[in-house]
Amino acid sequence: MFNEEDKKKITTATIKIFKTYEITKEIKELTPEICITIINEIVECVKSTIDVTVYLKNVEPSNKPGVILELIVEVLSSPELENEVSPEVQEQLRNISSNAEAMNIILKLVNYLNGKLLESLDNDGDGRVTVEEVQADIVDCLLCKKKGCCACYKEGECCSCCPAFSNKVGEALAKFFVKVICCGCDKNYITRK
Repeated sequence: MFNEEDKKKITTATIKIFKTYEITKEIKELTPEICITIINEIVECVKSTIDVTVYLKNVEPSNKPGVILELIVEVLSSPELENEVSPEVQEQLRNISSNAEAMNIILKLVNYLNGKLLESLDNDGDGRVTVEEVQADIVDCLLCKKKGCCACYKEGECCSCCPAFSNKVGEALAKFFVKVICCGCDKNYITRK
C-alpha cells in the first residue's frame, strides 16, 4: 500500500519510536499499555511524516481508521524492523493492530483528544502547533499569567529568576512534547489539520 519512499520514512520513524521506549530484540513481550502507546505513536508519525490523504482518498470516513491500521501492519511487517525488535513483539503489535473494532475505538478517542489538545495549543490558528506556541503556554501557566498570581506580572515587581527559569522549563517541555510525545521527530511543529 505504501510507496517505497513513504515506507522508508515511516519505518525510520517507527525504529526511532522503538528506541525511545528502549524496545530491543531482547524484549519478547510488551504490556498492553505500551502496545497501544506504540501503535498510537506510529499512527501520529504516519500522519505527520507523509501525506496520508494519498492513501485515504476515496475512502469512507468510517473506514479510514482501518486503512491506517493496514498501513501500521505493513510497517510492522517491514524487514528493517527485524533488526530492531523481536519477532514476538512485531507479532504482538500486528495482532493488536488487526483487532479492527478495538483499534477503531482507540484511534477515534486518541484522535479526538489529540485534536482538542492541539487545537487549544495552536495559538495563532494556522493549523500548526510550534514549539514556541507550546512554550508560551507553558510559561504562562508556570507564571500564572492569566490569573495574575505571580509578582513577575505586576508592574515593578518582576524578579529575574522566575521568567528565566520558566522559559527554560517551557522550552524543554515544549520540545519534548512536540518532538517525542507528538512524534514531530525532526520538526519544530506538528500539523494539526
